[in-house]
Amino acid sequence: MFGQISLDSQLIFVLCGLFNLSLSQDVYQIPPSFTALPPREIIHTPGQPFKVPCAASGHPQPRLEWYLNGERLAVSRSGITSTSKWSSEGRNAIVDRKHDGLWDLSELFVPGRFSAGWLYCVAINPIGRAISSPVWSKLAQIDESKPCETRTITLRDQPFLRLNCTVPESSPSATVRWMYRQPNGFMEFIHENRTFAMDDDGEL
Repeated sequence: MFGQISLDSQLIFVLCGLFNLSLSQDVYQIPPSFTALPPREIIHTPGQPFKVPCAASGHPQPRLEWYLNGERLAVSRSGITSTSKWSSEGRNAIVDRKHDGLWDLSELFVPGRFSAGWLYCVAINPIGRAISSPVWSKLAQIDESKPCETRTITLRDQPFLRLNCTVPESSPSATVRWMYRQPNGFMEFIHENRTFAMDDDGEL
């Protein structure tokens, strides 16, 4: 009698366990939640590969979409090694690193085809959707329309000499470096010392 009850209990336990497992698979649903997000700002150098992170979890697994200024983009997902760079409270970079949430946006960042704007990622499943914070995206550029002019300066017993540099418009702001030509013809960067000094505007 006792053995029969024990056997029935085991059978009931096994059947209930199988039933609960099957039931949980049917009702287990979670809305999308981001596990990787794009940076706050994107400044991309034309001609370089560019991949941006965005990944989300949920059940069912959410699909991801990209939008630029409210229009959906056709982009491809890639998990290959990336050497892309972006700024996010400074300059950050992904260099020789595997990332399963990278999306290839290289074809979008092409001069003449891409306009600066707000980029964001959307994760969607039947339970709901999640929208990332908008990312301001633009191409790195510098105005090269003004030719460089050669000037000859003669020193006449002056205690000091100030040279100004007309910095072209650029995005992001260009860093000014001065160079000089050595007597042997080689060019070398000027470093600040007791003889040379540069101010915040790039003047020497």
